[in-house]
Amino acid sequence: MQNKGKGFLEFWREFFPPVTRWWVTSILVTLLLGVLGIVPPKYMIYTPTLAFKQFQIWRIVTCFLFIGLPSFPFFLTMIFLITYSKSLENFSYQGNPAEYLWMLIVCGAVFLIVAPLLNIIMLGDMLAALVCYIYCRRNPDKQVSLYGLLQIQLKYFPFVSLALRMLMGRGVIGFGAAMLVGHLYWLLVDDLPKKNNQVYIKTPQFLINLVNKNGDNNNQFINRGYGYTNRNTNTNTNTQPQNTRTNNTSRYKWGDGNKIGKKDK
Repeated sequence: MQNKGKGFLEFWREFFPPVTRWWVTSILVTLLLGVLGIVPPKYMIYTPTLAFKQFQIWRIVTCFLFIGLPSFPFFLTMIFLITYSKSLENFSYQGNPAEYLWMLIVCGAVFLIVAPLLNIIMLGDMLAALVCYIYCRRNPDKQVSLYGLLQIQLKYFPFVSLALRMLMGRGVIGFGAAMLVGHLYWLLVDDLPKKNNQVYIKTPQFLINLVNKNGDNNNQFINRGYGYTNRNTNTNTNTQPQNTRTNNTSRYKWGDGNKIGKKDK
């Protein structure tokens, strides 16, 4: 039994990159607490008055982790989250979990401001949609299989997903807002820095030290807004992370498209 448990933990650790692993694990723990009634869902949703005026600060975190009780929409959101968070972290932020975590924190803070205006109390679906949009924006010409029925380019996938949600009667306001925030983040982190040679969103050094202290050596990376570039460009290519760089050390290989619900190889 001990060997089986150890094997599962090793599989869980190897299957997910670090931020995605903690995110998915936290969602499952939150779900378990809600299903067992240990923490009723009403204490995990986002209510600004309760969160800030009555100091129930945990709500600004749990509202991103509690995405509902087991249901069809719940499993769709989990598929979105696992597929695109894993892909985005592996191909855009491999070796740099602090950078990916800071993206989630910054965009999550924007959602906390926007959500009351849209009357949204569970923000996990929005955060998953944002991750999907950014991954698609960075891989616009890659192909994705839509439930095995249709091949489309990733640049169209968020809009197709929005239309499908509308047909299925699911909420589209939060998804649309997530796309807008994702596009703004892409402009500030990917597009404008290239045009203006200026960093607009930079990961704090304390977060890099905190998150990466047991991982890669932070000194070998330069923070440049999204991802990192190696300080030592003459190092052996065998020591560089795989699938993150092309021959040009300032460019990144963002990875291939994915079939929805299909595990990365």
